Amino acid sequence: MFVQSTLISAGTFILRYFRIHIYMATIKSRLFSIGFATSILLLLGLFPNSLVAQTPKKIQRDLEKANEDFQREFYSDARIKFQEILISDPNNLEAIVKLAESNFYLENYNEALGNYSQALQLDSVSNDTLLFWTGITHKNLGNCEQAIYWLNRFKTKHTNQDYYFQRAQRDIEGCEAQSQRQNIPYELRRVSFNSEAADIFPAYREGLEGSKEIVFTSHRVENGRGKFYSRLGQPNFSDLYAIDLLNDSTFGAVPRNLGNLVNGNGKQNTGSATFADNGLTMYFTMCNTKHNKDGCSIYSSRYNTSRKSWGKPELVEELSGKKPVRSKKGKIKVVPTDDANPTVTPDGNTIYFSSDRPDGKGGYDIWYSQRVGTRWASPISLDTTINSRFDESSPYISSDGTKIYFSSNGWGGAGGFDVYSSEKRDGTWMPNVNVGPPINSNSDEIGAIWRRNDSLVYFSSNRMGGQGSYDIYLAKLTGVIGGTLALQGLVRDRDTQLPIPFSTAILFEKDTEGFLIPLDTFTTGQNADYYFDLEFDKQYKVLGNAPEYLANEIEVSTEGVTAGILERNIDIALEPIYTSLPIVLQNIYYDYDKFYLRDDAMRELDKLVFLLQQNNNITIQMGSHTDTNGTLNYNDTLSNNRARSAVKYLIDRGISPSRLTWFGYGENEPLIYPEESDEDEQANRRTEFRILSIDFQ
Repeated sequence: MFVQSTLISAGTFILRYFRIHIYMATIKSRLFSIGFATSILLLLGLFPNSLVAQTPKKIQRDLEKANEDFQREFYSDARIKFQEILISDPNNLEAIVKLAESNFYLENYNEALGNYSQALQLDSVSNDTLLFWTGITHKNLGNCEQAIYWLNRFKTKHTNQDYYFQRAQRDIEGCEAQSQRQNIPYELRRVSFNSEAADIFPAYREGLEGSKEIVFTSHRVENGRGKFYSRLGQPNFSDLYAIDLLNDSTFGAVPRNLGNLVNGNGKQNTGSATFADNGLTMYFTMCNTKHNKDGCSIYSSRYNTSRKSWGKPELVEELSGKKPVRSKKGKIKVVPTDDANPTVTPDGNTIYFSSDRPDGKGGYDIWYSQRVGTRWASPISLDTTINSRFDESSPYISSDGTKIYFSSNGWGGAGGFDVYSSEKRDGTWMPNVNVGPPINSNSDEIGAIWRRNDSLVYFSSNRMGGQGSYDIYLAKLTGVIGGTLALQGLVRDRDTQLPIPFSTAILFEKDTEGFLIPLDTFTTGQNADYYFDLEFDKQYKVLGNAPEYLANEIEVSTEGVTAGILERNIDIALEPIYTSLPIVLQNIYYDYDKFYLRDDAMRELDKLVFLLQQNNNITIQMGSHTDTNGTLNYNDTLSNNRARSAVKYLIDRGISPSRLTWFGYGENEPLIYPEESDEDEQANRRTEFRILSIDFQ
């Protein structure tokens, strides 16, 4: 029963803490609910009689006020009140323990350690959890030798094989393993745009126009937003911000807020973003919404290329789970799960995220969902090579899709949350590996994203010496060992996966300004394989092409690569061209009786612009369809105007008019007939294109 109570209380605190900080520092939360240490100790009779004995009326009233602040999570205010009580009553054990907890939450670990030491002097016999938290505090300060000593003392005394015991064993193993981990030669520094508040969860975004930026979560106070409050000494709400990325370690001058639509007018916690569809779709976390008042859910937003702003967030309902909780009155009710930290694979077809939904392995687990058409399938929990009995968060998938990075406090790390990685082989995730120092420290490391073949990483940490409670860091792998590098692979048919003989692969180098310099052309033989020699510290692009196929490209970087990685095998998949076959453009719909392009249509047409730029040998016909409202002649005219407006959009973006024609089909080819709802009519109001030829000069 003790273990079950621990898990329920801990999960409750994670909800509150996550709502405030979007999954920051849950190392503390798994074992500390509101007043958890005190309430459990009282429940089990572990405190001596002095703790519950009557105190003078004023001290009792002061304790009640301090405990009220503590229970509301106003730890800064509670800390001051407990200190004032101890001036009048220096041996008040409840005030000392609560002061230690407050300092622990506020990350004043040295002060917390002094408080725990004082509490142990008053009660060194019955209260074994003080031994536990003394060890944990030493570990957070980087004193592994002392942490092992105190945690072993706790294990000797605390014979129950419960959550505390297993956590102690895990942290002992983490300390012992830390001394064996090799310090990888990363050059580590804080980024220039940190604030005095918490800055966490960096994400990389590259737009269609070639712009690059880091999008991150911040609790900074700006123009009245983020009103300060006293829970953890942090501003109240978090927003998403973006800053230009000039190169890997140089950023623009001032971060910009992503706007009220995304950030909820400063009245919600928003953060932890990931991007798909060439940077036009953003998945991110929103907390304290009407859908999930006490937790977090995953939302999506589309980028308006004309207005250069993000659109209204929409709940990704397929990723929203349900869980039973017990109300204050003891009744069981079903509420939304806590879902956060989404990351999308490079192909946009799989999304990973962290959730506390039932049927997981521990507290917060990493789940994934695969795209089926325009929706997401039911999420599935990753196996026990990734998920532990404790908490996992902030997953990230490598650019080639073969490696997952995540943070966990359940695998015996150096601090609270450490960063781990796991490789996928034959569809199975291998046992995880701690990435080691200097990225991991005795504090929390979360939200790591990896680039340049793992030679560059951005992450957030609350390690000592930071500017705010959490800061964003970048780490760059230094030193290159001599050797040779090569890139090879096959040019394949995307649909059949069969090799395409006698295809072409062109190697380009990307200079510092993003311009492409052609280096080499490789014409494949019957087996369709290509091969290029590469150099260190370069960025490359390889363009694959073949007759009757749409061109496709891949990007490869050798920046930071050592001689230990001599060869990369990357296949290039080409999509076959089917002339005269209509291809419906998703999300190009029209309002009733209108032919102007909506914002969502422009985003989809931008993808077609990109395809036509890559394949300058094809010509297309744009076709438009109406619903069955109106007369035949009227609908013919309306559809013709709609198709023409799409063609004009392409021409305005540099596509030659000689490659474009249009045709209005009216209501003659409905997708749905008869139309029985507004949705049916909307589906019939659509635009498509047909490839007419592949030999345009």
